[in-house]
Amino acid sequence: MVTQNINDPINLPNDNDNHYKGSLVLRMLQKEIGESDWWKSVQLFVKSNANKQINTKDFQQAIEQTTGKSYQWFFDQWIYKMGMPKFKVTKQYNTSKRIEINCKSNSNKDSSMNMGRQISFKVKWILKLIII
Repeated sequence: MVTQNINDPINLPNDNDNHYKGSLVLRMLQKEIGESDWWKSVQLFVKSNANKQINTKDFQQAIEQTTGKSYQWFFDQWIYKMGMPKFKVTKQYNTSKRIEINCKSNSNKDSSMNMGRQISFKVKWILKLIII
């Protein structure tokens, strides 16, 4: 994965987020397209781009050519559009001496993104307070 938006090129090699994120995104993409198409895409990418300067778009094109499907939604979500989720955390103390903590995403949903899968979760912690 090649970073398109570089604010500080000197510190790019020291950016651990890029290294870890790149490997995780590639693994997610491999799972999304399947083993067979993944390795066909990698082979096409290597053959098509030998001895050339490349960027992420070149890899995306190899995947889309191999699978016959658009993965623009995937690349937009995980590579091209930057950002992180925002959460609203609330707490409530109830009469049975318990604290309820709720966490909800406040992120704006971009209607142009199609995640392919919808994942939702609710976390609820209940802590018992002992007053001495």
